[in-house]
Order: sequence, then C-alpha cells, then structure tokens
Amino acid sequence: MNNKRSLVDAAIELASNKTEQAPETCPHCNGKGETKGLFSTTWECVHCDGLGYTGDPIAIAKWFKEALIQRTDRIKQLGSHCSGLSKENGTLKGIYPDWEERLNEHYEQQTHEKYRSRFD
Repeated sequence: MNNKRSLVDAAIELASNKTEQAPETCPHCNGKGETKGLFSTTWECVHCDGLGYTGDPIAIAKWFKEALIQRTDRIKQLGSHCSGLSKENGTLKGIYPDWEERLNEHYEQQTHEKYRSRFD
C-alpha cells in the first residue's frame, strides 16, 4: 500500500513540476488572433479561432490556465505591496497636511514649464 501511495505522490510531483511550454503562435495572424478584412475591418482568425496559437487545444487551454494562475498570483502580490503603501501614504498625509495643495502647485508649475510658449 505504501508503494502505491509513493507512485501516486511521484506522479503528482512530476505533473506539478512539469512546466508547460507556450504553444506555437499562429502563422496566419502572427499570434494576434485577428486578420485584416476589407475596408480596414478586422476579423477573428479562422485558423486559430482568435486565440493566436495553434496546436492541441487541450495544451493551449492548460497553458492559458497556467498563465492565468501566474498572473493572479502576481496581482495578489502587488495588492499586498499596495496595502503597505497605503499605510505609508497615511503617515505622509499626517506629516504634510497640505500635500494636496503642494501637489497641485507642482503639477501647475510643470504644465506651465512644458507649455510655456503656448500660454505666452
């Protein structure tokens, strides 16, 4: 029984460690998922069904799922980082109560310097 469990664990470990390579990009639309039509219209590529990738649909779906999971994790990491920044922002607001006025003056000065010849 321990032997079966270790085989299952090994299979799960192998599956989890296996990294999916990106599928081939569609040669007809160059990975954009759309092609040009008449009168500057764009149409969904019929060769890749608008995905931008060709090959095994199951492999493409797995790759999209993995990419979605990675991006979701990245967004969560950025969200946790931003919560720390909001605390820091609160501290800075306490130190500089007139921060909004200073910020507006700064942007007005930048705008004036950038477009000086247009205002004169």
